[in-house]
Parts: sequence; C-alpha cells; structure tokens
Amino acid sequence: FGLSWIADNETEAVEQPKVWISDTTCVAIERDHQLLKCILPNMTVGVHNFSVETALQEFPGEASGGVSWLFAACQEGYYGGVDEFCLDCPFGAECFGYRNGRHHDPRSLPGFGSVGRVTFQPCEPADACLGADACAGGYEHKNARF
Repeated sequence: FGLSWIADNETEAVEQPKVWISDTTCVAIERDHQLLKCILPNMTVGVHNFSVETALQEFPGEASGGVSWLFAACQEGYYGGVDEFCLDCPFGAECFGYRNGRHHDPRSLPGFGSVGRVTFQPCEPADACLGADACAGGYEHKNARF
C-alpha cells in the first residue's frame, strides 16, 4: 500500500495492522517491508472495498493512489466470473483464471468436449477432440455427441 509501517520512535511498539475487505477481516497478516500480505476470506470475484488500520490510524485505501477498492480474481486452475466464487477447474478442462485483463471460462482439454459452460465429457474417439472445442478433420462438435 506504500505506507511506512515503522514507528517514528523505533523503541515504540507498532500495533499489528488490521485489514478489512468488504467488511470482512483479513487474517494471517504479514509485513514485508512496506507491503502487507494476508489470507483473504472466500469472496466473490469482482470489486471490493478495503481499508487498513496501523499505528492507530485508518486508511480506507488512499495509500494506493486514492483507490479504496481492490479487484478479486481467480488464479490459474480456477474459474469464476464477477459475483461468483472461484471454483476448481472441472475434470476434462483447463482453467486460466484471470489473465490478460479478463476472466476465462474453463476450456476443454484434448480428448474432451464441452457440453455446457463448465461440463466436459470424453470424446469418442479421443483424438476427434483437439482441445478448446476444436475438432479434428472429419469430426464436428454437436453438443454432447462427438
């Protein structure tokens, strides 16, 4: 956040910082020089308000260039859109999470085809499906039939 976490008088005890994300307390806060790291609660993808309290002063995000919100996104291996929770990537798919400025839905692996946004099934024959719902020559994707 760019704040200095060092007390003016180094013999003075510095209070453990507190972080709130959308009114939920962030846990296991660690200080790493001038950065704070913590474990976020399970929250939906999208924009959330945050605030930080340290040395008995509260900072509602202004320490980050006047921005008082953060954007929660899914990591690689998970998927979820705005206002959804991040979920494990389904069997037969690969998940890129939030990458290149957008959320990605699961994408079929080679040998699998999608039968819905997050449902995948094996192709028969397996080499008919190249991945990302692309079909090998002589095959076409028709929902659950390959």
